[in-house]
Order: sequence, then C-alpha cells, then structure tokens
Amino acid sequence: FKTLQDRVPPFPFSQVQRELRRELQRELSEVFSEFDETAMAAASVAQVHRARLRTGEEVAVKVQRPGIREAMVADLFIMLRVAHLIERFVPRLRKNRPVMLVQEFSRWTDRELYFRQEGKNSLHFAYNFRDYPGVRIPKVYREYTTRTILVMEFIRGVNVFQAAERNVDRKSVARLIADSLLKQVFIDGFFHGDPHGGNIMIVDNDTIAYLDFGIVGYLSEDMRSWVFDILYGMSERNVPRVLGSFFELCSVREEDIEDLAGYRREMNEILSELPIYEVAGVPFTQMLERFLNTSLGYGIPVPHDFVLVSKALTT
Repeated sequence: FKTLQDRVPPFPFSQVQRELRRELQRELSEVFSEFDETAMAAASVAQVHRARLRTGEEVAVKVQRPGIREAMVADLFIMLRVAHLIERFVPRLRKNRPVMLVQEFSRWTDRELYFRQEGKNSLHFAYNFRDYPGVRIPKVYREYTTRTILVMEFIRGVNVFQAAERNVDRKSVARLIADSLLKQVFIDGFFHGDPHGGNIMIVDNDTIAYLDFGIVGYLSEDMRSWVFDILYGMSERNVPRVLGSFFELCSVREEDIEDLAGYRREMNEILSELPIYEVAGVPFTQMLERFLNTSLGYGIPVPHDFVLVSKALTT
C-alpha cells in the first residue's frame, strides 16, 4: 500500500467501526466473522486491517482516515491560491504553470481518495495479467467496496524490502518485476504509478503480487512509441532523437522554446554524464529528474503521464 508507507499512528478502532457501519449500512458481524482491531499498517490517508468474511475468505480491509478528504481540500485550496499569486507576481516562474500543476495534483489526489476507482483499477490489472504466470493481483470484493472502504483478497508474502532477510532468489524476482513493468508500460499502456518495494509482495521465487492501485497511468500507442524512443535515445546518448521524440510527446515545436540553444546545451551535458552516473553507481532516476526539471525550467509542458511512467520505470 503506497499510502501506508508514511508511518503514522492508526486512528482508533471505534472510528473504523463507525466508518464501516456508515459505508456498508450494516453491522460488522453481518459481513465479517473475524476482524483484527489492530491495524496492519497505517498512514495519513488510510489504514488496513486483516479480516475474514462470513463466507470464509481472508481479506484486507482498507479504511480511509476520517476527515482526510476535507483536510486535503483545504490544503489544495491554499496551494491554488499561492499558485495564482505566483503566476501573477513572479513572472520568471509563470512558465512553469504552477496553477496547472496544482490542478493536476488535485485531480490525481481526488482519484486516490476514491476507493471505488482503486477497485476498478485493480480489476483492470487483473484482466491484463489474467494469463501471465508469476503475477498476482488481489481480488476485489466489489459488493463491500465503497467510496472510503476497499475490501480485497489478503495475500501472504513479504515485501521487496524484506527480500534480503528471507530465502528469496532476488535476481529471479527482480527479472519478474522488470518484465511485468515493461509489459504494463509498452504493451498494455496501463501501468502502476508507484511500484515501490512496499507495493510489491513476494509470494515466492516465481510469483509477485502488486498492491495499491490508487495511482495509475495511461499511455496511448503514440506515447508508448515516444517513451521508448526517448529512453533508447538516452541509452545511446543521442540528443536529437531524445529531443525529437520528447517535443512530439509534449506537443511543442522548437520555435516555442525561448532559448533553444541553451536547452540543447543543457541536454547534451545531462546525457553526456550518463556513463559517469553508471560508473559511480548513481541511480538513473537522478539523471531523469534533471532531464525533467530542466525541461520544466524552459517552460516545456511535460505531460503528467510521462512524469508518472518515468517514476514507475526508475523506482
């Protein structure tokens, strides 16, 4: 669970009960034969409890923290006010389009807080991996899933962070994770937006399970081709190929960039340092962050899904 990586105290079980009664419109004992009062994991957005349905299935119940939506709406309102002030009074930052960035963040935050959408995302992943050995997607119990409650299959295993402590073939698992991510991005065009170690469960040496589908990305066929060209061009340090595909992806023309020569010079510098990054063991993510931040600094409107897929592929 991505949102359960922030270690915060769980909210009281009395609030969990109240939220479940309100959302399910029935008593807990009518739905669950067992329900652990102690949360397995807790974060600012939600917490998870292990339970068992009256029909016998062991499940994980994700309960949204009461009041979190209202708190986030208030915070986003303040952020939007500040973004408007920046665009109005700080001309040098206007090209970064702070209002648009806050609006985009608001849209994705709203999706992440809507657990029915997360359930639908999980069903989409389950369909895409229906014939793919080695990857499990938790079953979602839609009849018990609401705006703030998500009930899904409980999968036993260890997360990636614990692999070193267990008898796990890490190379085999790493290959399985990489292959499944590439399938999501370049074949399905529908990918997990935050596949860090806490969101990937190792079931055994031949099987992993993805968790937490609150943040996902979509790529059209054209965008998949551009992403491939950009990444391939980076590996070859081919600046014209990288920039050509990147400009197409961002729907910008060279004449739209105020200082094209300066931008090309910085891109050449970033990509030429890639071998140094490799030798020094510096994560590829740092180079990619420089690439994106430099582009934003020159006023290039980078699509959110490209930022998301860059993050997913380098997590």
